[in-house]
Amino acid sequence: MITAAWTDVVLFAQQNSSGSYAAGKMFGNIFLAVLAAAILWKVFTRD
Repeated sequence: MITAAWTDVVLFAQQNSSGSYAAGKMFGNIFLAVLAAAILWKVFTRD
């Protein structure tokens, strides 16, 4: 499921990247979102 979603994101980026800046900005936002989710997951799941 995660892999399929990631594939969709990659295809979306390839189709809509008129400039590498836009694609880089989108991937940067995704990276920050994943990082934040990982931190929150660790905070809320620790005993």
